Amino acid sequence: MVHGLAEDYAGRMKFEVVRYDEGDSPQRIKDYGIDKHGMLIVDQDKKKVWMESGHKQTREVVEAEIKRLLAK
Repeated sequence: MVHGLAEDYAGRMKFEVVRYDEGDSPQRIKDYGIDKHGMLIVDQDKKKVWMESGHKQTREVVEAEIKRLLAK
């Protein structure tokens, strides 16, 4: 899902897939309060603006949030 969204919103939003067990990921995940799996949207200042832990995200929900944020 993330890769498809990254293609659809290229140039308007940056996407990053973060493995929970590599580099500084464990600390970043802990700082944002997310489980090992989930999805997070941050602003330019790295401030959390939307988050959903686990594997329950759907493209429709995530895309609706992306559209809402880009409309601001």
